[in-house]
Amino acid sequence: MWKGSSPVDVHLREVYERYVDFHEGAVATYIPELARVDPNLFGIAVAIVDGRVYEVGDSRHEFTIQSVSKAFTFGVALQDHGREVLMQRVGVEPTGDAFNSIILDEAANRPFNPMVNAGAIAVTGLIQGDDAADRWSRIIGSLSLFAGRPLDVDQEVARSEAETGHRNRAIAHLMRGFDMLRPEVDEVLDLYFRQCAVLVNAVDLALMGATLASGGRQPLSGEQVLSPQDTTSVLSVMSSCGMYDSSGDWIYRVGLPAKSGVGGGIMAILPGQAGIGVFSPRLDITGNSARGQRVCEDLSRELGMHVFSERRATNPLRATYGRDSVASRHVRLDAEEHLLRLHGAEIMVVELQGSLVFGSVERLCRHVIDRIGSVHELLLDFRRVSGSEQTAARLLFELLRECVAAGMTIIFSAAPADGALADELGEAVIAGAWPAPNLFDDLDSALECAEECLLKRHGFTRAGDAVTLADIAVCAGMGADALAVLADVLHAVEFRPDEIVARPGDESFSAYLILDGFVTISAPGTDGGLGTRLRTVGPGSILGEMALLSYAPRSAWVCAQTDVCALELTPDGLSELARRCPDGAVTLLRNIGSMLGRWLRDADRKTG
Repeated sequence: MWKGSSPVDVHLREVYERYVDFHEGAVATYIPELARVDPNLFGIAVAIVDGRVYEVGDSRHEFTIQSVSKAFTFGVALQDHGREVLMQRVGVEPTGDAFNSIILDEAANRPFNPMVNAGAIAVTGLIQGDDAADRWSRIIGSLSLFAGRPLDVDQEVARSEAETGHRNRAIAHLMRGFDMLRPEVDEVLDLYFRQCAVLVNAVDLALMGATLASGGRQPLSGEQVLSPQDTTSVLSVMSSCGMYDSSGDWIYRVGLPAKSGVGGGIMAILPGQAGIGVFSPRLDITGNSARGQRVCEDLSRELGMHVFSERRATNPLRATYGRDSVASRHVRLDAEEHLLRLHGAEIMVVELQGSLVFGSVERLCRHVIDRIGSVHELLLDFRRVSGSEQTAARLLFELLRECVAAGMTIIFSAAPADGALADELGEAVIAGAWPAPNLFDDLDSALECAEECLLKRHGFTRAGDAVTLADIAVCAGMGADALAVLADVLHAVEFRPDEIVARPGDESFSAYLILDGFVTISAPGTDGGLGTRLRTVGPGSILGEMALLSYAPRSAWVCAQTDVCALELTPDGLSELARRCPDGAVTLLRNIGSMLGRWLRDADRKTG
């Protein structure tokens, strides 16, 4: 069984190792319980909007959510009151001052925004409920819904915050004096202190972020926790105010809506794609995790996450199937076809679409990695790919390198000749990081290559390829006497490579039974020349059967791929066979009819 890692896991581990010995900053000491936290703890988690979580380090170690909770209680208050009512009590402007500043907007006597302490306390006071217990139930219940699991409170931290929260009390009473907070000031503060002491881990933060990234839908439960409109409001305020007085620098460098907490947590959101949770207790002078900021900045830069350069991730998988359901137009011998149908699931064809960004390539990585060990030929079709970001191209290359290491053969259809993906893969091949892939202009040729790889891997040999008349598929069931008569009415012909056997419009009505070599039948192109391949036939096959049966002019190009030895069956020859050996003629025509019926059924299955 394959024991490798997803490229996302590999990248997350690289970032973790890069900063595991980074020790700048200091733990918060103004809350005594926080001063006791091990400063070396460090965890990272990334949650995709469909619930897949990547994590490394102390990602499951619990810590108190602190100010990260402000984003979610703001969302609850929006649900309760709506934007206009909430704006009367709390603004949305950044302050440029410390998060615990005792300051209000002088014009409106309201807190500047819900991400600083004054605004968060005001928001907590707006949570609806019949009493304090009911309001607390709504707060902890909402946080739990965002996380996708029941959350609890660190009572010691809550007590420690209550005992030392003198600035917060001053802020609350100042707002009460301006009628911005209801009379039960102590009750509001108690709710606020407990809210900040809720226990989470980095995975929780990532999933809570992924909920905001997906328009308020929780990835694990599928529940719509917050409306898309209210989610947009929360993300907007997080973008401008979520990192306190360094929010401007953050959105410039990292470019992700985010919220930090003095417990050491940072939650960042890539809208439409993922949530990031980082835990590292050492803080910088603004109260943000020093190591966490570095991690988020690197992830944003290296995975192309900056929202102002982001292209929305779409499902990159237009279609996925194996050779057991779709075949190339190379018509196979019965023995070949049996082997390909038996083991066809070992070929995986992935038709890609849209623009390849982090979120879309991450989905592709999961889809492929889940099948390593059972798939041996991977065919990627790029016909409908509109572009690829550099970071997505790098992630795709890492995926393919893992596949090659696991023994897969990589085949490309319509691979881009330039751009980020071409550069990334080209440099890797030149550097010898992995073998050059098989490159084809069209999906059908690429699928034929995959079929050949499978046949070779299973030890199939064609025994020199050449066959006798008795081996021709349409001659099956004909006795020795019938074959002798048939041989007598046939004429041996040969064609050289690239020689034209028939052209559209030709009024030649012969069929050819191929003994050796390969011939391709192609539709006329827009210019009248060779167009799309319809099928390729080889030893044991027949071509031109429709002209033989219908006396209609040729409708396609027929061109020899290799040296070809064939037996020509003319309309006169078929009539002679019917006169001299009626049973043999019936068997031959029945076999041709059965073959045509099978092709029609296969065509119907592919288009149905």
